[in-house]
Amino acid sequence: MPWISNILASAIVLAAQADDASMKEQIIPGESLDSRISACGVQVGRNEIAVLRPFIETSEQLSGHFSLAVKKQSASGTSASAQSGDFNGGKLGGTVAVDRPAKLSVEMTVTATDGKPLCRLAKEIDLGEPEIRT
Repeated sequence: MPWISNILASAIVLAAQADDASMKEQIIPGESLDSRISACGVQVGRNEIAVLRPFIETSEQLSGHFSLAVKKQSASGTSASAQSGDFNGGKLGGTVAVDRPAKLSVEMTVTATDGKPLCRLAKEIDLGEPEIRT
């Protein structure tokens, strides 16, 4: 029954791709401050250079302002980076890239156009570990 081996081979490939995708990013969850926000936080790439991307998941189209500030301490020294801007339709922009290993202080705020807080995040994380430790 060659079709069974084809199905098994496809399942193995799909499982490997799913594992590979989950290994590329981790999520630092933020605190949702509004019932329209189902999730928020920062995605962190797991490559040698970690790219931090802020995100929100909303139940409706929202607009407002976000800010992301990252302070890094590593063998190469200490640095600070920040991104901020307006967003429309619930899609945040901006990224911050840092080298590994490093210890980070991450702060993010997201507010609606009317100034109502939507999400906040303030965490210390260690990018020297296989899993992010908060």
